[in-house]
Amino acid sequence: DALEACLCSFLEECIQLLPEEVINYSPASSPPVSPPGTPRQPMLTRGPSAPLPSETVLVSIRTLAGEVRNVAIGASATTQDLRAALARTTFGETRLNGEFRFAAGKLMLRDGEALLSQGIEEGTFVDAVRVTPPPRFVRLGSDGFSCGPSIRGSCGTFCLAEPTKLKNGRPMYVRDHNRSQWNQAMQYHGAGNRYLLYEEHPIWGGRWALTDDQDWVGYDDRSFAFVTGDAPHPGYLEGLDWCVYRDAHWQAKREWVAHSSLRLSVEEEDAN
Repeated sequence: DALEACLCSFLEECIQLLPEEVINYSPASSPPVSPPGTPRQPMLTRGPSAPLPSETVLVSIRTLAGEVRNVAIGASATTQDLRAALARTTFGETRLNGEFRFAAGKLMLRDGEALLSQGIEEGTFVDAVRVTPPPRFVRLGSDGFSCGPSIRGSCGTFCLAEPTKLKNGRPMYVRDHNRSQWNQAMQYHGAGNRYLLYEEHPIWGGRWALTDDQDWVGYDDRSFAFVTGDAPHPGYLEGLDWCVYRDAHWQAKREWVAHSSLRLSVEEEDAN
C-alpha cells in the first residue's frame, strides 16, 4: 500500500509538469488518420548542397619559400580576387613581406583581366613573387642585322630616371649616351634621345615601349619596339621577345612582328 501511494503521488507530480495542451489532449482533437490504402507521403529530407559553378577551378598558390595553398576561383576572377583568396588562407598576405605579384611560368599575370583568359586552368600553379626594386641600368641589344637600322640604332644602355619621374605608375628609363658606346649603330642611325617607358596603348593595352621624342608623321604608333604586359619595371622583361615594326614602302605591308633577336638584360652598375 505504501508503494502504491508513493507511485500515485509521483505520477500526479509528473502530470502537473506537463504543458497544458498535452494535459487536455484527447483523441477527438487529433488530426484524422489516413484511410487504409492511402499511400504514405515521403519524408521531407534536406537536398544536396548546390554544386560549384562549372567555371570554378582550383589553383595552387606557391611562394618562393615552397608554401602551397589551394584556392578556388571563378570564371571572372582577377588577380584582386586571387589576393583576397590568398588572404583567407592560413598564411595570407601578411606572410609575404613587401609588394608582390602573381606569375604563371614566365608570364606575369595582368591586373584587371580574367585569370582564365590568361591561361589559368584547373591545377595551375601560380607563384606569388616579391616585386624587386627597379634596376638602375638595363641593356637593350639586337643580335645581327635583321631588326633594321632604326631599331638597331635605338638600342643601348638605359638608365633609371629620377624616382619622381613616373609614367603610368612605372619608372622611366633614358638611354645613357656614354654607356651605350658599345652600340656602333647608334653613331649612324640613333641620333637623339631614346626612352624606355610604360604606356597604355588603345590597341595593345599595357606595354613597355622603346620610343623617342620625335613626331612620327604618317605612323599611327610612335614606338620602335614594345613588350605587352604590365610588368612593374624592365627587370621583368629579361628573356621576353619584343614586337618590332616591319616597315615597308607600301603601308599595307607594314606590320608588327615578334622578333627574338631583340633582347633586354639587366646591366651591372660597374659595366662599361
